[in-house]
Amino acid sequence: MIYWATACLSDFAHLCSFQVDSECIPDEYFSSQVVSKQKGNPMEAPSISSSPKPSRPPRILGTPLDIAPGFIVNLFAIWVGMSWYMGEKHPHWDWPIRIFTGALSGFALIVADVGHALAHSISACAAGAPMDKVQLTSGMPRTVYYADAVSPRTHILRALGGPLYSALGFMLSLAGRSLFPPKSIAREVAGWS
Repeated sequence: MIYWATACLSDFAHLCSFQVDSECIPDEYFSSQVVSKQKGNPMEAPSISSSPKPSRPPRILGTPLDIAPGFIVNLFAIWVGMSWYMGEKHPHWDWPIRIFTGALSGFALIVADVGHALAHSISACAAGAPMDKVQLTSGMPRTVYYADAVSPRTHILRALGGPLYSALGFMLSLAGRSLFPPKSIAREVAGWS
């Protein structure tokens, strides 16, 4: 609930900011094979170069993800931090419950944060100016657009996905908190999403 509200307000405040990054690596680069000519017998078939073939980056909803090692460290730190906080907030809970609730709360935070960026990806495709990649780092996810010379209307349309996702998540979190009993695990997780 806390994250949804701040992300939504932050996006509306920065709706007209533009981000420019380095050159895009086209998809053809990842699907092509480098063939080298061999010296020696001209009757031999050309062989594939011994240089390693670049791997295709993971994708979600068609958008490449650039996952930095710091993101994995961040996931672990959020889990540990949330588990510790659950113990401080609910000292009567046993350790397995604290760790479980910390994991669920941390997962809810990550879904809210990464989902917000991916929602920008969906709206960017719908606006006709797709996102080039999402960078998941130790900080917040970053949306990258290499061709950022779009009309203001297109920029606003592709930026709307994040705030709409956050607003919907905020309303669902409020509804969840009102439905679940006080001091329950479900209510605790709904409060952190």
